[in-house]
Amino acid sequence: MYTYKDILFALREEYIRNEEILKRLEYFTKINDDKVKVRFNLDIDEGMELPEVHYELIRRQGLIRKALNKLVGVDTSIESGKLGISINSDYLVDTKSFEMNNKYADFIGEEIGLLFDRDFTLKGFPNTIDNSESTINIDRKLEIYPDRMVAYRRNNSSYITSIYDSVNDVVKFNNNKSKCNYNNMYDLLELEFPKDKFNEYLRGVIEGSKTFGYNAYVYDNDDNKKEKEFEPIVEEKRLVLVRK
Repeated sequence: MYTYKDILFALREEYIRNEEILKRLEYFTKINDDKVKVRFNLDIDEGMELPEVHYELIRRQGLIRKALNKLVGVDTSIESGKLGISINSDYLVDTKSFEMNNKYADFIGEEIGLLFDRDFTLKGFPNTIDNSESTINIDRKLEIYPDRMVAYRRNNSSYITSIYDSVNDVVKFNNNKSKCNYNNMYDLLELEFPKDKFNEYLRGVIEGSKTFGYNAYVYDNDDNKKEKEFEPIVEEKRLVLVRK
């Protein structure tokens, strides 16, 4: 069996390497609006075998616009799409807010090549690891996506979820019925998944990580919230989640 903490910190190392490449793509953009920030990520559509490079535009907004967004429940500060390539090997985006600087097309191609030369990009996802019990209405799942990892435990209508957000390198916990406390967060970190449910590549990554088998510690300052966010840190011989 692998614990969620072992999987989380082992795969985090691979996510970080992908994010370093995606971050470098930002240097090859031409932004036409000084209120817009561009960010790249990997995502995969249902039925696809390989992920694609997507972009996300984050627009700075004033107080009035933020209030309107909250009122109507639609966040107009974010726009997203896919990075495409033309028959002339130009890199294209479907937005007027920014464009790829095709003067650097060779460099863009090299970075994307590095991304898709990595086994993690090719073999890491999508993967769903199910460890449900035979008892009715109880299940445990781990879902591995190109930009996030989700661990989930449900008992009837109660569930606790942990999401590793690779873009921001944070670990989030959510408890739908009560507050996130040490007990349920530690229980989720120690949640076990069978080794044989992982492909050979992922088994190698998990067992080959220097953090494999380390103890995990949660540094939290209150028990008063259902949702909490932590910064993952690897210290000498231990794993630490520090409340943000």
